[in-house]
Amino acid sequence: MFERLVEKGKTYETPSLGVNLSVSDAKETVVDLGKKVEDTVTDTMAMALHRFGVPTRDEIHSLIERVESLTSKVESLAKK
Repeated sequence: MFERLVEKGKTYETPSLGVNLSVSDAKETVVDLGKKVEDTVTDTMAMALHRFGVPTRDEIHSLIERVESLTSKVESLAKK
C-alpha cells in the first residue's frame, strides 16, 4: 500500500517540477523586461532633460569641483 502511495505521489511530483520551472522562467523574463523598460525610461528622461538644458549629474559634479578649486585659489590669493 505504501509503495502505491509513493508511486502515485511521484506522478504528481513530475508535473509540478515543470510548473516550477515555468514560473522561474516567467519570473526571469519579467525581471529582464522590467530592466529594459527602466533603461528606456531613463534614457528618454535624460534626452528630454538635455533638450531643456538641464545639466547632468556629472556636469554638476564637474562644476562643483571647479568652484571648489577656484575658491581655494581665491582664498590663497587673498591671504597674500
